[in-house]
Amino acid sequence: MEKRVRFYCEQWPENLEADHCVNLKRIDEGGYYTFHDESNRFFKMVFQDGGRQQQFTWSVPGIFLNLLTFVNQETRERSIPMGSTIAVNPTSQKVLQIFATNPGRLQLGSFNLLVNFSRLGSKKIPLASLLEYVGADGNTLTFTDKETEITVPLVSLVAPCTALEFATETSNGLRKVSFATASDIEAVKITADNLASGEKYHLELSADTRQGKLLPENNVTMFCESERKVALYFELSRWLPGLWVIEFAVLTAGRWGTLGNGENRIFADGLMFADDENAKTKEEVYQSLFQGYGEQKTVDIFGRIHRVLQHSFASEAWSNLAWLEWFWAKLCGRLGQEDNQEIWLQLLRLACRWPDDTFMEGVVPSHNLGATLPKMFSLPRETYQTVNDHSSSLLSCISFLPELADFMGVIRQQDIDVALPGGFANFAMVAVGQAEPEKFSLVRYQEFFTSRDFEERRRLLNSDQWLPGKGDFLGPMHYRFAFAKLRKKFAGNQIVESEIRGKALSVVRKVSDFQPSIYAGDSSYTNFDRYALNYLQPEIDPENDVLTDEEAVQWEHLHHIECFLSLFAHACRCDARFRDKVLPALERLLMENFDFQYRDLKKIIGYLLFLGEELFAFYLLLWEAVFTADCD
Repeated sequence: MEKRVRFYCEQWPENLEADHCVNLKRIDEGGYYTFHDESNRFFKMVFQDGGRQQQFTWSVPGIFLNLLTFVNQETRERSIPMGSTIAVNPTSQKVLQIFATNPGRLQLGSFNLLVNFSRLGSKKIPLASLLEYVGADGNTLTFTDKETEITVPLVSLVAPCTALEFATETSNGLRKVSFATASDIEAVKITADNLASGEKYHLELSADTRQGKLLPENNVTMFCESERKVALYFELSRWLPGLWVIEFAVLTAGRWGTLGNGENRIFADGLMFADDENAKTKEEVYQSLFQGYGEQKTVDIFGRIHRVLQHSFASEAWSNLAWLEWFWAKLCGRLGQEDNQEIWLQLLRLACRWPDDTFMEGVVPSHNLGATLPKMFSLPRETYQTVNDHSSSLLSCISFLPELADFMGVIRQQDIDVALPGGFANFAMVAVGQAEPEKFSLVRYQEFFTSRDFEERRRLLNSDQWLPGKGDFLGPMHYRFAFAKLRKKFAGNQIVESEIRGKALSVVRKVSDFQPSIYAGDSSYTNFDRYALNYLQPEIDPENDVLTDEEAVQWEHLHHIECFLSLFAHACRCDARFRDKVLPALERLLMENFDFQYRDLKKIIGYLLFLGEELFAFYLLLWEAVFTADCD
């Protein structure tokens, strides 16, 4: 055994139950077993020992985070990615559990704790206990590895401070921002973020210091209209050119909190200035700021705008920030004309970065980059060689696409589930390496699903820590994982974006009858018996033995959404073969059939991609595998 991650064998064990092992890979050349997927925290070996099974579970090296919440005397545990933002208040019962391989130091402000993870394995920290360390100098908990001295951000903490009122106005060269809170205001921290340059400026004001320079030539003055209401006056003359978002943190009762409305929606202000003082409109500012910018600088600015728009702003503040949407759309159009594949990969990573549901649970983002620029999903598969990102199921599947070039090698190494080769007509010959796969059938594929759908493995789906990886790809567990995510998001957004939701359900109902040949042409790429598995069916209560009308309708919606996601993924990978022909044809067909404006169509596709991102990833990988083996 080497470092508890490599298990060497003089001969392979005959009693290893390979179908019941989890995240385990056999390395024939080295003669050892190890973990298959580094993004999963554990790997497990299962041996048959007489009449019973013996299980051994081992940790995968790295840093992993779990968030524990306590609801109705029940502990709920789920994994969260590093860099998450978590809303915490003084009475919060959220606990962060940190797993790491090496000893290291946890730091936040003056909080400093050395933890020997190699001995303890994990450390639990009640997040409310960290609020006293959140201050003007930062809100991010970091981990510094003792051996490598590399520091990485773990989580950012946001403690909301509820504003009872918020208003802005401009007159005589001054910008006035006023707000009131339920508690006495002790201090205010102002953060001005220039999205054009990437520069940030900070200023802290209090009863002792009521005026200071926010920018090199711009003062801000604070007037206390009462103990719980302040007015901030910003000098606007000689303000630096750029696209500015100004946010506020407030110190009340000894604690800092981001100014919001009590529903995790942020109060902020927005300003735009150009080099040319006569540029006042969005169009004029755009021409002044972006003239001569290269592609990398443009995508950097776009990334900053995109990340800001992932926040949810209070309605009282949005009128001062709505111009950001115009710049987002303008830059989308500009970047959509790029041929530089590295730019497209940067956009792909941006598209897979959603607001943390630890902070904005139940919110559907209004700006879906993947729907607006779907070309990122239809690049030649070798383009994705450098993605190598497993922070989400979609990126994990896309990272795997280049490996499908050696399809028989992928089968031999069992990087994909055996169910997929079972979908080809000559599976028996493929299984022994005597033939290349041909004549794929979704019906046959589904039949193999049933034989590979081991009930004892499904408990992994109860852990948010688990992600499908090599060995699971395109098998029943991968599908169950993706469909469960769709069900959860669909149920959690029943009353959110109701207008878009209604239009989307209308679209998927009709699209489920589409044949890809009408927009992708009649070829081997559009000659399949079915285009969606719809493998899972509702579990009927044995006592009633019947579905309610509402349950039946919900499952019908889910199956229609699945069919749309599969067809959209199919179109993306077809478009990789027939450059820029299939996706535009599908979009034209949708607009013609539903009389939608282009912007409405993108919002609908964005809503569906957000709900079913994991299922879309499943079908993106499926169709690339099938096209590679059976059509190319």
